[in-house]
Amino acid sequence: MTPLRPRMGRTVTLILAMCTWIMGVILGIPSLIYYKTYTLPYPDGEARVICYPEWPDGVTNLSMMEYIILIESVRIRTVQVQSHFLK
Repeated sequence: MTPLRPRMGRTVTLILAMCTWIMGVILGIPSLIYYKTYTLPYPDGEARVICYPEWPDGVTNLSMMEYIILIESVRIRTVQVQSHFLK
């Protein structure tokens, strides 16, 4: 440990925070676009709202778009973790 080593400045900290938020918004866009809600009525009058993905290329478990988004998000997170520990 190096307690006397200078820490990141305010500007670098703000840039990293903004990049984190921007990356989160970018990764969340497919959910915003392709997730739909369905209201399922029950015989007793109660209703439940179900949220499910409706990808343009097929059903959820067979969709190539869902697979690509999953792989890309894992890849991005791996790069973030590696860059954190390889300083």
